[in-house]
Amino acid sequence: MEIKITIEAPEIVSAITTLSESLRGLSLYSQSTAVTPEVPVEYIQAALPAEQTAPQPEPVKSEIQPTVVEVPTAAPQYTIDEIARAGAEFAGRSPENRAMLVKCINEDFNIPAITMIPKERLGEFAMALRALGGSI
Repeated sequence: MEIKITIEAPEIVSAITTLSESLRGLSLYSQSTAVTPEVPVEYIQAALPAEQTAPQPEPVKSEIQPTVVEVPTAAPQYTIDEIARAGAEFAGRSPENRAMLVKCINEDFNIPAITMIPKERLGEFAMALRALGGSI
């Protein structure tokens, strides 16, 4: 497939022609663009003191105390009351949320009610509730 585009703009053509004619003969990429002023060496030497030493900075005394940050290494522990409250709040938002929660409890955890979640699976249920959109 061949695409041809025709642009009719004589003013652009004349502007490009004028620009190229004005740039003809100019070197756009010169080797050295830095300008070096010529200053006699004697003048520079006279301006500097004979012995110039830089001031030594005072040592800074800082007492940095290390900060101990506790990083959690285990999942948070939830109580059945916290789980039940979060589940009730989530189910109370809409009938769809209630249906999703009941399905999760019955099918994913094989239990008839939130209060029957085994203690060792509370964290897992909290994550499932978050995945549904609950806040805990």
